[in-house]
Amino acid sequence: MGKKSLILVIILLLTIIGGGVFYWWWNGGEEVDGPVELYENEKPPRLFAKEDYKIEEREDGVYIVVEKVGITAKVPDGWTIKLEGDDWPESEYWVNLLSTDVEKEQGLLKKGCLISITAGQEQANNQELKEQIKLVKETEAGNDVETGHKSATIQKIDDHEVLAWLSSEIASLGQVAGIDIPLANNNVTSLYAVFQPEYQEQCEPIWQEFVENLKIK
Repeated sequence: MGKKSLILVIILLLTIIGGGVFYWWWNGGEEVDGPVELYENEKPPRLFAKEDYKIEEREDGVYIVVEKVGITAKVPDGWTIKLEGDDWPESEYWVNLLSTDVEKEQGLLKKGCLISITAGQEQANNQELKEQIKLVKETEAGNDVETGHKSATIQKIDDHEVLAWLSSEIASLGQVAGIDIPLANNNVTSLYAVFQPEYQEQCEPIWQEFVENLKIK
């Protein structure tokens, strides 16, 4: 996968997330021919290298471990693990977890459940996410339209405050639920799930269990 394609995939499935500091190639639900810059002074994080994502088989299941940021995530039982990304000009990867019934069409999820894990580094993105967490905490309902989400709340995982969010329904994609975590050294970790409308009842409980099993050092 080329560098431009990599960024577009991350945009499509990752963002509208924490701080909205990526690019979004959907305009009012319509696909356009390239990335539309929403925040011209921001850029996506530089993703971690392939070797930074470790797959560990333990007695109770399979785990994805990203020691660089202290993240440990339990893979849903029986799911497929796919490392996505490329090594040009630098190694940048993320992890897709796929249910056994996944089907895609032109790169978009059409059937089944998908959870992705990304980790990267970018100072402005990290700071913007911290500001979004502060903003949501200050709102009475815990929601704020300025976050770009249908809903956004603050959760605590171990000793870390994270931004948990749900997007509005997006044409050809469905809804995206995610958790964004600002970490030390300007690192940012994002975990998200894609819900096609007819699969939401199946996928949402798996996503909730995945989040409950998440560990952050």
